[in-house]
Amino acid sequence: MDSKIRIKNRVKLIVNGRWEEKTEDYYDCWCTPMELYGNELYEAQNIKYENVIVFKVRYCNKVKAMRTTDKNKFIILFEDIEYQVYQVDFKANSKDYVYIKAKMII
Repeated sequence: MDSKIRIKNRVKLIVNGRWEEKTEDYYDCWCTPMELYGNELYEAQNIKYENVIVFKVRYCNKVKAMRTTDKNKFIILFEDIEYQVYQVDFKANSKDYVYIKAKMII
């Protein structure tokens, strides 16, 4: 079942002479949320990533740009829960779908 997600970008700004971190809206899109399974699940558990979810989204230039920037800058808002992006997977450079792996921010 498809769901709507909001991808946010963390930016650092100088406000009143001090650095402040702020989130800005980056991109809203439809996705298919999926669970990790098999080797991916074991790898996530080995690096102590709990509550991980995969978002399958359509390929576009905004998502493509996420690959070349620091992935830790991106947060996904899904069902009022924030997830920290840790991998953007293009599955053999496919231009159909992109798999964004993210862990719940606790």
